[in-house]
Amino acid sequence: MAKVAEKAKVAKQYIDDFNENIDTVKQYDQSLGQKSGMNRGIIETSVGWVTEFFAKPARQRAVNNYIDGTLIPEFRLQIQSVSSNLLREITSLLRQEAANSCGNIRANLQSLKSALNEKKEEYAQKIKTYKQYIIQLNEI
Repeated sequence: MAKVAEKAKVAKQYIDDFNENIDTVKQYDQSLGQKSGMNRGIIETSVGWVTEFFAKPARQRAVNNYIDGTLIPEFRLQIQSVSSNLLREITSLLRQEAANSCGNIRANLQSLKSALNEKKEEYAQKIKTYKQYIIQLNEI
């Protein structure tokens, strides 16, 4: 039991020394970081830089894979959907305009035809009247 207590005491001393050394290293790290104008310690900055350096290609590859594998196909589908809807709407509007224009042209033609028939009737009536005048003049 004494050996276990002795080993626990040695382990506690080792942990306390380790914590003191860690605190000393942290203070030294912060002072170096402040002297070099960084908000973080030199070790934290170095670890961040190394992580950024090695993680950036993987992150870039993941972003590119996401763009190529998910976003671009989805974007293409959306563009095709929008373009087909747009073409359908344009076709529908053109057909409606063509139908309206044809209807207006038919109505104009019908009114012109009616006017022509009226003029023909008026002409026929005038001819009939003139023929009667000729007959009356011949009788005199």
